[in-house]
Amino acid sequence: MGGTGTARFRLSAPWRMALSCSVLAAGTLTWAAGGGYDLAAAKAPACAQNTDQFPGEVESAYNCQYTYATMADGTAISVVVSYPAGYSGGKLPALFMMDGYDGGGGSLDPNTYGNRYVMVHASVRGTGCSSGTLDLFSWQDAEDGADIVNSWIPAQPWANGRVGIIGHSYPGLTGFMTAERIGFDESLHPASSNHLDAVSVSGLIDDLYRGITYMGGIPDDGFPVLWTGAVRPESELQGNAQRYGAEASTGDTACLGNIATRPASDALAPDAATDDAIVNGVTQEQDTSWWWAHSLITQARYINEPIHIDQQYQDEQTGPRGGAELFQALENLAPSLPKRIVLGNGRHDSTGHVYHPDEENWLDCYVAQLAGACAKVGASSLVANANGPGSTAPSTDTTPSTAMLGAATHIPCPGDSVVAYFESTPAVTDAANNLVSNGTKPPLCSTSFPLPGTQWTNYFLNADGSMSTTQGATGQRSYLSAAIGPDDYVGPTEVSQVDSTTDTLYGAAVGPVLSSSAPDELTYALPFTTATTLEGPIMADLYASVAGINTDFFVQLIDRDEATGAEQFLQYGLLRADYVSTFDPTLSDYAAGGTLYRPYYAFTNPAPLSPGAVNEYRIEVFPLGWVFRPGHQLLVTVSAPPAIDQLYGWGGEENPATLNTVLADAAHPSRLLLPLLPAADNPLVGAAEPCGSLEGVRCTTPATTATASGLR
Repeated sequence: MGGTGTARFRLSAPWRMALSCSVLAAGTLTWAAGGGYDLAAAKAPACAQNTDQFPGEVESAYNCQYTYATMADGTAISVVVSYPAGYSGGKLPALFMMDGYDGGGGSLDPNTYGNRYVMVHASVRGTGCSSGTLDLFSWQDAEDGADIVNSWIPAQPWANGRVGIIGHSYPGLTGFMTAERIGFDESLHPASSNHLDAVSVSGLIDDLYRGITYMGGIPDDGFPVLWTGAVRPESELQGNAQRYGAEASTGDTACLGNIATRPASDALAPDAATDDAIVNGVTQEQDTSWWWAHSLITQARYINEPIHIDQQYQDEQTGPRGGAELFQALENLAPSLPKRIVLGNGRHDSTGHVYHPDEENWLDCYVAQLAGACAKVGASSLVANANGPGSTAPSTDTTPSTAMLGAATHIPCPGDSVVAYFESTPAVTDAANNLVSNGTKPPLCSTSFPLPGTQWTNYFLNADGSMSTTQGATGQRSYLSAAIGPDDYVGPTEVSQVDSTTDTLYGAAVGPVLSSSAPDELTYALPFTTATTLEGPIMADLYASVAGINTDFFVQLIDRDEATGAEQFLQYGLLRADYVSTFDPTLSDYAAGGTLYRPYYAFTNPAPLSPGAVNEYRIEVFPLGWVFRPGHQLLVTVSAPPAIDQLYGWGGEENPATLNTVLADAAHPSRLLLPLLPAADNPLVGAAEPCGSLEGVRCTTPATTATASGLR
């Protein structure tokens, strides 16, 4: 989950990480414990500085040091502490991140957050130089994080008692769970012991089953397995190499001693034997308590600190729905809690330069208590101040955050909880890495998600392949749902060797790109004569018969330029048909007035279909923000899932080929529900960005788009 470099999917510190110069001499520190814990720092060898930069971030030197935090059960958590450039003493707030990548082996650059904080990066137990046993996405990791936030950090001589949690992808998931655990503790004990003041996380998975591993009940044999079994362990090894070497060179045996405490099975199965993520992911094909025990959304009611979330619609790693789902859950569970989500097109690691200035000001307001930053995010009043818990003295620092704010950067939507960007392109910097443009156009600002004023509009899927707001041609259309669905363009999501290799392999296996109706795919077209904006969740409602006892539906949304033939692949949704009877209207999501826009399936006890029987298949299509320009079409395709789509590998091959028929008549009104916005809310002016220039939005041109040519 994340990043570029040698470890292709590794995210670290807090984005991409390179390790270089040693900056702090070894020393021994012993600090008083808080909350009854024995927290002693081991001998600290020199640590390595993060030298990788965001667009707009100018590198600065800083000091950092390796150490350990001891948990209540004696587990030693590996930690690296980074100090702001020029720090010479005094008490500061802290930003905390924890993961099983580099963790305590990779320092966080304080300059990324304006040199206002001491940065604390920790390795979850059983990884890096931490002792204990790794249990992916476990509440034990969250408990450890809570102890570090509320006991270890406040006990340090540099700490003023105020702490924020940060993280993207794996660290974001761990950070969200840590905040949930802290909120749970606070529900049992007085809030006076809580030092957490704000959270800023992104790249989230709301529901480990529905959000990534079994989207629509269909197994994803790609990224989840690859990440769990290979990418994460490799990233851990690479990210901690500098610390492993530093420990050995200084004669400090703490790291090797901690590693020696881990169960021997860790070499082959990194998780606890009864809780191995790969084993459970393969064997728990239905939604069971195991999935709920490892999902963020089950404990979201305990989030009780101001939280900032970011979500990219085309996230190819942690998925396109997690951030929006969690934000909506918090809207329902904690309506008065300060919260904010930044939405936009983009892949997993592509838009940090867009949302980071916003999250930086969020933290500067709620953690550092800077009045200037609070004005930027529209906070009406300060909930505390920068002088530590219990102090009544106001903060005198009114400087807004500046670390990532170039002259062209605007912090929009003060006071609003939803910031929705459209058509984000890569950042532009000058020779000194100053931010010339963050690649965005002005966003829509709103108070909730989905946006108030959304015009939920049904477009009927007519039998002649057209779409209309009133039912048109009636009848039925059939396609062969093959074991492997049409490719519909598998990449790239970024310029990389992995994507180009995937494209080549996929093209050789199943043929060229195709978005035209063919024997194994249906296409429906909706032309636009005026600019039309949609923002929010989408649902395909198919009345269909299946000749066999099971099938997989894959619905994809594409923007096609009628003048050039260029196609941009926007969003998709999936459903395994034998779960249709598990639809639960009581847990589904509805708009005001009762419009169902997100169906909920229990994904338990699948029942074979009756061949030829017509069923209503409500298919969740993940959220999207997009403006269709005049002269463009919305193409909706229905087929079996492709064998590979970006990093995902759906298990459609489990079902034999069958003939599927989609009906269109008064009794069977197959349709697509779109969240349209009033014309006055169209945020874009001028010509559309060139096809292929938008972050995360895949593009084909007529030269690479095949015509209908039959089955692959």
